[in-house]
Amino acid sequence: MLDVVSNRLFRSGNFCPVCLKVYRNDESDLPMVCCDMCDRWVHTDCDGINEKEYAQLAKTKSKYSCVLCRGEREERMDSFHRKNRSKNS
Repeated sequence: MLDVVSNRLFRSGNFCPVCLKVYRNDESDLPMVCCDMCDRWVHTDCDGINEKEYAQLAKTKSKYSCVLCRGEREERMDSFHRKNRSKNS
């Protein structure tokens, strides 16, 4: 059942473009930011946004461009996967 839900969420675009994890619209366990250019949601950790930067984005309503719109997807994905490999070692 979970795989069906995950597949449906992924196909509908409910996934982080860096880690590729799916999310439900009502989830709030991991902070995410929405790109003002393409409307994709990205985990703050996946884009290297710390708590202070996240709070500043929320407070000032600053424009945010995701890794895809900035052309940094490969770089972020490499960084994300390197960090996760070191956590698991």
